[in-house]
Amino acid sequence: MAKFRFLDDYYLMALDGTEYFSSHEVHCPGCLEKHHRNGKVTYHHQMLGAVIICPGRKEVIPLMPEPILRQDGETKNDCERNALKRFLPKFRQDHPHLRVIATLDALYANAPVIRDLRTSLIPWIIRVKSDGHAFLFKQVEQRAEQGLTEEFEGVGSDQVFRRYRLARNVPLNESNRDVRVDFLDVWEPTGRDSWRRFTFILDPLLGLCREHAERWMWGGRGRWKIENETFNTLKNQGYQFEHNFGHGHQNLSVVLAMLMMLAFLVDQTQQLCCPQFAAAWKKCISKRALWERVREIFHQFEVTSMQAIYEAVLSTRKPPLKVLWDL
Repeated sequence: MAKFRFLDDYYLMALDGTEYFSSHEVHCPGCLEKHHRNGKVTYHHQMLGAVIICPGRKEVIPLMPEPILRQDGETKNDCERNALKRFLPKFRQDHPHLRVIATLDALYANAPVIRDLRTSLIPWIIRVKSDGHAFLFKQVEQRAEQGLTEEFEGVGSDQVFRRYRLARNVPLNESNRDVRVDFLDVWEPTGRDSWRRFTFILDPLLGLCREHAERWMWGGRGRWKIENETFNTLKNQGYQFEHNFGHGHQNLSVVLAMLMMLAFLVDQTQQLCCPQFAAAWKKCISKRALWERVREIFHQFEVTSMQAIYEAVLSTRKPPLKVLWDL
């Protein structure tokens, strides 16, 4: 875990929701429902994922996800925000002393979520957008006009020039003026006259300052690792996360999704700690090809460990394994 330290003793925890099952016919009592104008109904399952990430590292450490399910006795769909509300106390019960900073997208930039995070003693970095948080952006602009923001520019650790604007203790919105946030505004050039903008709100407890502004930016942008290194890997790198391996009438679909996340945790641990895994992955070029090779060896030979499988993958000769049909 020491490799994943983000700042001081803090780790970065990215959270986001994803869909892993969808059908117009197969469904269960826990399915979410989307009713279309043509009368069709789409039944689907989602989960709120949580992973420990670190900018600059490809590996992630998945935590126990929270299913987004129609709750018992409810007629309305469940949602990501409700799942987060359930996830946070469970996370704190499982990891009472783990110091994490949550990083989330703009969907979670609202007062109820921030209050839930504070109750769980979890500081946060949350993406915000001007079209969805007009009051917040207006407040920052007014402070900038009054000279109450801190503005500077510099070349980052990646040799990219950026401009920064920091605003502290800003009300989140007009309805929740008591919820105060720090505001981080970063401009990054994409061409001679074009810029890309990244805007985040931070927990004031983090102490937004010039010295750590770039680090906070990378923390906010690191949220994409739950999309790229987690969900996209599960859906496109041979795990077949969206395949219906069995839906069942109660919780089978959820159980299979949880088992896949557990397998992903094992694979990520090997990717982080096992040189043989890294070598086998490099030889096979892609994870999809590696999984196919592992399955091939597992089905054809008697193997005693994953180490034996990786040795067979890496072997340039006939692997020293007994074929199953000779047993």
